[in-house]
Amino acid sequence: MKIVKTDDEVMKLSGGGGGLAFVGFLLLAGAAAIVFFVRRAGGELFGIHLIPAGVLAFLGLLLAFGRSGMILDRTCGTAEKWWGLAFGVKLWTRETSLSGLDRVALESRVQGSGKNRHRVYPVALAGGAEPLEVDAHLEYPESRRLAERLSRFFGVPLHDDAEGTLTVREPDFLDESLAEQAARLGKPEALPEPPQEMLSAIEDDGETLSITAPAAGFTAFHKAVLALVLGIGALTTVSGRLGALVIFIPIALFVSQHALERTIFKADARRFSVRKVGLVSRMKQSFPAEDVEELFVSLPRWEHPSSQKEVPERLRGFADSVAAFAGRAVMVARSDKMSLTVPVTVDPAEAEYLAALLRARLAGTG
Repeated sequence: MKIVKTDDEVMKLSGGGGGLAFVGFLLLAGAAAIVFFVRRAGGELFGIHLIPAGVLAFLGLLLAFGRSGMILDRTCGTAEKWWGLAFGVKLWTRETSLSGLDRVALESRVQGSGKNRHRVYPVALAGGAEPLEVDAHLEYPESRRLAERLSRFFGVPLHDDAEGTLTVREPDFLDESLAEQAARLGKPEALPEPPQEMLSAIEDDGETLSITAPAAGFTAFHKAVLALVLGIGALTTVSGRLGALVIFIPIALFVSQHALERTIFKADARRFSVRKVGLVSRMKQSFPAEDVEELFVSLPRWEHPSSQKEVPERLRGFADSVAAFAGRAVMVARSDKMSLTVPVTVDPAEAEYLAALLRARLAGTG
């Protein structure tokens, strides 16, 4: 849904129309085409024609003219959800009390199954008896923009748990870059103690800070996958099925790329960039420093203590190599304009230290 109107007391959101309306008109055209061609051929309309035409027409009408929305009233402390037709015709409404509202919650969840499985970022008004979900978007920045508008409108903090690490931001300081945050606080962030055994390489010429996180190397998981792929590839070659190599060679190259891939972070007062370098260079992303409002470390699911307990001790070593394959920590940089999550192979303590160095350089305090 999009915010269509906001004043001091009421915020109105509406969904539908646009691309959905276009699809609806296409379905209506399909229904009309069925009737037209049957009549043109001189035939009569029977159930075999009317059923598909009717289904298409019904779905087309819903998509073309169906609308949904929400009216948030700050004065009355209520939220009205509605569904209806275009031109403001409401067919169904439900009013919910916002009593107890004390925060806007932004989270993530996976929905659907199989090929339709995807991650969405729901935004909800929380603190009452039950959270009231306002909307959910496929892109994090889009949900973040909505959450920030709601936070300012109700004057409550924004609780963001989209990456598994809760961050809380007050409504008056939602659009601050790292440099603006440092200027407001008036003092630089205290850096954590560096790890005793630093695996990452740090270079600083006084202007640009460059950090290279090491590659995972050929762990037991890499070796097991390569052995399986190369073994099957050898058997297919001996049997004369050389065409199968088209499948197995790319898999072997992908695993080798991952084992040798280093992650390079660069930060200065103007830009923040990330690049991965292995057999080939990939994932070069660069953002203006003022677009980075948060930069922190989150733990992957397999590194949480609850996940560790579920792994039998005899499989702990192999599970560790799988974790190294996927990353032991995740570097997160985000705002309402960008969102970047980068797995790194170093342990969380070292990742926290690296993130603090990058924040300080982007903020102009280190």
